[in-house]
Amino acid sequence: MVLVVAKTGISTLDGLGCGPALQVIEASGCENLRNIAALSTATHLRLVNLSGTGVDDVSSLQCLGTLESLLLQGCRRLVDLQCWPTLEHAARLRRVDLEDTPIQRVAEDFKFPTGLQHLFLDKWPGSDLSFIPVESKLQTVFVRNRYLSDMTSLSNCGSHVQCVDLNDCTGVRSLSPLRSAAGLIQLSTVGTEVSDLTLLAGCLAKLERLFLKRCSGVRDISVLKRARRLSMIDFTGTGVADISALAASAGTLEKVLLDDCSALRDISVLSGARALTTLGMDNTSVSDISALAGCAPVLQALSLKNCSQVSSISALGGARVLRTLNVTGTGVRDLSPLAGTAATLEKLFVRGCSGVSDISVLTGAGRLSDIDFTGTRVADISPLAACARTLQKMVLDGCSGLCDISVLSRARALTLLDLESTAVEDISAIAGCAPVLELLLLGKCSGLCDITALGGARRIRTLSLESTRVRDLSPLAGTAATLEKLNLKGCSGVSDISVLAGAGRLTDVDLTGTSVADISPHTASAPT
Repeated sequence: MVLVVAKTGISTLDGLGCGPALQVIEASGCENLRNIAALSTATHLRLVNLSGTGVDDVSSLQCLGTLESLLLQGCRRLVDLQCWPTLEHAARLRRVDLEDTPIQRVAEDFKFPTGLQHLFLDKWPGSDLSFIPVESKLQTVFVRNRYLSDMTSLSNCGSHVQCVDLNDCTGVRSLSPLRSAAGLIQLSTVGTEVSDLTLLAGCLAKLERLFLKRCSGVRDISVLKRARRLSMIDFTGTGVADISALAASAGTLEKVLLDDCSALRDISVLSGARALTTLGMDNTSVSDISALAGCAPVLQALSLKNCSQVSSISALGGARVLRTLNVTGTGVRDLSPLAGTAATLEKLFVRGCSGVSDISVLTGAGRLSDIDFTGTRVADISPLAACARTLQKMVLDGCSGLCDISVLSRARALTLLDLESTAVEDISAIAGCAPVLELLLLGKCSGLCDITALGGARRIRTLSLESTRVRDLSPLAGTAATLEKLNLKGCSGVSDISVLAGAGRLTDVDLTGTSVADISPHTASAPT
């Protein structure tokens, strides 16, 4: 018998037929469910899913002889397992999920069964993994415990273990318990104190995914010369400066994150990475990306943010499926190499690239949704006509030569628009997207005096009209109720703010330099 009551409002299982015939109980997402005493007679349960419920006591479960999967993920009220019989004798149990469940107390000799294959724990008490028995068959070990420092018992898994995730276990320093993990496929030690990778020498034959983000002590990855199957690596925030050891895996690499590896300069090893789809190199010292020419045809996401020495993206001339490109803070001036992939681009960030002025290559970019040209010399955005209807976020802050935004007359999905410090005087083109706009920055558009186009606005949360010539705020009547931040600093022509009488969500208002003499409309609606 199978009982499925997932995501319902039930608070009890009484009267639902939870007898010996019941084999599966699926009650995930039943936030009101706390008492599961009715399951005491369900002695043949194979799968129990109480994830996301209000259960705080599982002692009613009397099915250890038949139980195969126990899912208690996100049971925030479940903190004590002391009164529950040890799971050590649950011979058929293969999966236990207690992720995001804050267990604080367990029996001193608590152990999981040797046949358990997949284990997910969060906030588990103690500083070791003594709950892993000798000759354990564990394949997946997921632990979130900042007090964990002793991983000795992990060696009990031997070659069975395939996936180890110890993210944010800040007390973990050594990988020695994994010396014999010959079957290891994925290792994640994000945010730990791990520094020595040589201990992985015996478990590289099958390793495919290695995540060392924020392991600041990791500098030497030469041991990875023996790894031939790596497909995903994350060395973000490590001290890695030399990635030549990845040569043997270059052909299998699909995702590589090297953000904040500030000393990294040479990526020539990636010339053989013909399957690479995602590459992050923010805040590195890389200057030459010519090695990416080989993977350009399959590359989907590339971030070079603050790689100040990168001046050319000619290696992307063969790109055909690029969706996201970030060259913020680089020396890039010419975007023409993007011609072959303009049609697939969805997000383009060119912030701070002061040499960029021509975006004609984007004429056929019909999928762009997120654009940032802050601080560039772009003065003509007419090439964006093809993507006007798909645009959701557009930042043109500091494009001082920009005065015409008529291309946005077709925009209907634009929720964020930043035109600060531009020469724009006429915003009538954004009338069509006014109903969905949530953030609009027009500060220091000194020639702007009319915001009639905002008459249809209904969702604006943040609006800046700083140092404009706007005098009449009445077009904001329809969105006053949603406004949270309003900057009118330097708007000397503004004297009447009666439109704000219904602005009950305003938390930040700047009226500096206006002619406002009566702020009662605002104070009357101010949150209490």
